[in-house]
Amino acid sequence: MKKRTFWIIIVIILVIIIILLLKFCGPATIQSGEAPAELFYSSPDSFPGQDFTLMSNNNEIIQAEKGTILYVPANTFVTSSGKSVSGEIRLEVKELYTIDNIKAAGISTLSDGRVLQTGGMVFLGAKKDGEQLKIRKGRKVFVSIPAKEKDPEMGLFAGIMDEKGNINWKETNQEEEVPIFKLPEGPNYTYQQCIDILNKIELYYTKKGNTYYGEGQVEGFGEIEEWYVEYIRKLKRAFEQKDSTEELEKLKAEADMAFYEYAFSSAGWANIDKFMKKEQIVITGIIKPKKNTDRLPRVHIYSLKEMVHLTATPDSTGYFNGQFARSIPFTIEIIGSVNQYFKKEYTLSKDTDLGVLKLGRYKRK
Repeated sequence: MKKRTFWIIIVIILVIIIILLLKFCGPATIQSGEAPAELFYSSPDSFPGQDFTLMSNNNEIIQAEKGTILYVPANTFVTSSGKSVSGEIRLEVKELYTIDNIKAAGISTLSDGRVLQTGGMVFLGAKKDGEQLKIRKGRKVFVSIPAKEKDPEMGLFAGIMDEKGNINWKETNQEEEVPIFKLPEGPNYTYQQCIDILNKIELYYTKKGNTYYGEGQVEGFGEIEEWYVEYIRKLKRAFEQKDSTEELEKLKAEADMAFYEYAFSSAGWANIDKFMKKEQIVITGIIKPKKNTDRLPRVHIYSLKEMVHLTATPDSTGYFNGQFARSIPFTIEIIGSVNQYFKKEYTLSKDTDLGVLKLGRYKRK
C-alpha cells in the first residue's frame, strides 16, 4: 500500500513539472490582459480626425487638439478639376504623435523598406459639399508640427498610399518654410484705402475689356486700367496676410513648444522622420490563435523610445515576416478577433525566427 501511494505521489509531481515546463518553456503567450482600444482601427483612413469649417476666401489659422498649427491663405483650395470654390469648406486634420496613435492607424515608419524614426505624422484633407478638394497650383498650406525639441536630422516625408491602404514614406528634401509678409511694389496705400477704392470701383465703375469706366469717384480717374485694380486687390491681401502672420507667430509663442515648419503644396499624409542608423534584421514567426478565425491579425513591431512602428500581416498559415533594427529593444503586439491578444518585448542582434506565438485572451475596454 505504501509503495502504491509513493508511485501516485511521483506521478502527480511529474504531471506538475510537465505543466510548468509547458507553461514557461513552450511558445510565448499571454493568457489574459486588456488590449488597448487604440488597436481597433483598421486603416489610416478610418483613424478619426478633427473637422474644421473654413471660409474659402479668408486667411484662416487653425490650432488642432495636439498642437498642430495650420495657416491656410485665402483661395488656397480648388476642385479636382482646378475650379475655384467659394463659401464654407471642411478641413480634416489627423495628428499622430504617439506610438499608440500610429499603431491605431496601422501605419509603418518605412521608406522603401528602410526603417524610419518618426517625429510625428499629420494628415490634411479638404472637402466642399462632399467633393474632395486639392491645393491650388502655386499655393501652399503652412503647417507647424509641434515637438519638445527639434532634431536637426529630421526632415519631411510625404506619404504615398497604395491600393491596400499601406503608406510608403518618400523623402522630400524640402527646406523648412514659414509665411513671409511682403508688400507688392507700387503706389503706397493703407489697408482702409484699398477697401475704399475697391468698393467704389464695384459701385461706380463698369468694366469693358481691360478698362474700368466711371465718373472719377476714384481719385478723379474716369478710366482705370485692370492692372491697377489687380494691384489694389493684391495689396489688400498682403495687409490681411500681415495680420494673419502676426497672429500665427503669437499663437506659436504662446504654445511654448518647438515646431517643424513646412509648407504643404498638396493634401494627404506627411511625416517628420529620419532614417535609423542601426543595421536592420529580419523577424519571422507563426501566429497560433486560440480559435480558428477568418480575420488575419495585424502584427505590430514597435519601440516607444525610438519612435518606430512597423506592421506585418500573416499569411493564411499564420506565418509573418517583419523587420527591425539590430540590438534595439522592441515590442511585438498582436491583436486578433474573438478576444485574442499577444504582447512581448525582445532585443535581437541577428535575423531571428521566433517560432510559434500563441495568442491569449483579453477583455475589450
